[in-house]
Amino acid sequence: MVSQQQINHPDILAIPETRQQFMTIGLIQKLVSSTFPKVGLVVEEIDHLLYKAASAFNSHALSAVNRALRLQADFA
Repeated sequence: MVSQQQINHPDILAIPETRQQFMTIGLIQKLVSSTFPKVGLVVEEIDHLLYKAASAFNSHALSAVNRALRLQADFA
């Protein structure tokens, strides 16, 4: 069961704040991927799925913005 309690600790963040933290996460992912091949494949698949989802969202958002701009231009 997942706890819904918020974590209020200054050293625990939802996302990395600095480039170094992002780079460290990437190095850890490479280490895990090379040490545990099956985990590496899962991480690769998840990364691919997240990339596809982000691309789809960006495409949809761009279409919606362009449609709104066209409508605004039509009424101007």
